[in-house]
Amino acid sequence: MMKLMLLILMTLASVAHGQIGWTLDRCRKAWGRETGIKHPYLDESQTTTGTTYVFGSLESGSELEKWVALDPQGKVNDLYYIGPSKPDSEGIGVLKIAKLLEKEEGVIWPGAPAECDGNRHGYWIGYNKDGVEVFQAYYYMGKRDVNALTWGESLHVVPF
Repeated sequence: MMKLMLLILMTLASVAHGQIGWTLDRCRKAWGRETGIKHPYLDESQTTTGTTYVFGSLESGSELEKWVALDPQGKVNDLYYIGPSKPDSEGIGVLKIAKLLEKEEGVIWPGAPAECDGNRHGYWIGYNKDGVEVFQAYYYMGKRDVNALTWGESLHVVPF
């Protein structure tokens, strides 16, 4: 039992240093005021409050949009990085995956590429210093609009 409690405390400590585990106020200090609010869940786990806060706007020239959802305790539980759409002819690879994942301090992401390597999907597990799985990240690249003229990328980071 004591070992389990220690494991939980270590996991929470690693989460508190990164963006997962931040409060809405901490997000605002880092990224400014949110540019929008949405109400769907980011994923199907429904472990968030159902409100998603958007920081940055691709339409206004931001490099990335960041979408965050909070758990019932008011901590970021779900984080999406969304890259700008690009015409087919320009290819893909805008997201710097390794750099984005490094923002979760104290987490090691074995095999995470620096950028997209042409694959349309990717999945990585993040480990704390004791080798315990604490995060998962999903990369998706695909067509963004109805006419299939632009490509877009996203990286979704969630705790286990």
